[in-house]
Amino acid sequence: MIFDWATVVPGLLSTDIPGLDTPQSSCPGDFVDLKSLNASISTGFSIIRVCHQWRALALPILYRCVIVDSGKAGQSLSRTLLASKDGSETPLHTPLGARVRHLVLSLSVASELMTAGSGLVPWEFQHLAEIAACLPSLTILSVTINLSSYVACTPYYGAAFSRALSATCGGSLRKLHLAGASEVLFAPGTHRDLLNAFPRLRIAIGDGAGGCPAAWPALPELGFITVTTALGACHDYAHSGAALPALRCALFRACSPYHPLESWIHFLELHGPRLEVVYLDLRTSMHKVCVCVGVMKAYCPNLKQLKVFVKEVEEGTLVNGLPCGGAKLSVSADLPVPDQGRDDLVSESNHAKAATDNV
Repeated sequence: MIFDWATVVPGLLSTDIPGLDTPQSSCPGDFVDLKSLNASISTGFSIIRVCHQWRALALPILYRCVIVDSGKAGQSLSRTLLASKDGSETPLHTPLGARVRHLVLSLSVASELMTAGSGLVPWEFQHLAEIAACLPSLTILSVTINLSSYVACTPYYGAAFSRALSATCGGSLRKLHLAGASEVLFAPGTHRDLLNAFPRLRIAIGDGAGGCPAAWPALPELGFITVTTALGACHDYAHSGAALPALRCALFRACSPYHPLESWIHFLELHGPRLEVVYLDLRTSMHKVCVCVGVMKAYCPNLKQLKVFVKEVEEGTLVNGLPCGGAKLSVSADLPVPDQGRDDLVSESNHAKAATDNV
């Protein structure tokens, strides 16, 4: 127990549906806190160096979540997992890869020029397939990829990784979090096949790399999904309201200031009546809060809880003054509003209340 407490990162291994039973204080679309994770891993390595007994007790805990943030880290993890896998499996020896529950990939692409058209894969991505093939019990995959400003055309390095992931982790994966330029590993054209390989998926968080979520294949256990404004118009006709029977919660994210809300409405027309808990992430949006709340009010008749994440608004003013049927409405702000702006917010809240009543 002491080793658990020493290395704990809240929510790191959770596959619970965000907010279905208890309110979620942070935005469920936010990526893993890499600073806290690295601190936890550092603490874990310090613990296993104390003595052989502590190493035996703490090593399984240390490998519950692993991170690849460089080519060197990927190579090292691959060697460790393969060496452990090649050892004889006995009741007293479980391969380290079988203990991994959460794989975090935080990588960068500096330039695609060295690999464009060559079929070559940069060092940072070379060992990912080997790693995935060692993870039969993986339940959570979190991926964020940063593209340098020098990258003119997004490359694709995920063919071998996707195959290994589908073959090894298809029956165990419960949560998929794709952020940044995740299409480097999960090209839009391959996303549907990838989802088909994860029939037990419960939570899907992303920034639109998977295309229109209303056109996703049948995922009978999916209870949480992300819908972004970056999707734009949908030209896929393979829509089925029965594809996501367990869906109850969703995050609607405005990815840039002026993207229209048509992708939200397109999804809500099909699945809105199922939703009981909705998160609105408006931290990078110029859309009026009252309009976004009004959309949820209009398309989600069974909504019980609506939480809005904004960048600069004081709790209890603008958002909390809006009516939302029988749903509980709450707000979370990144930055508080200065004292001199409070009167303006109260006035705007009154105007917003009148506007949403007419939606």
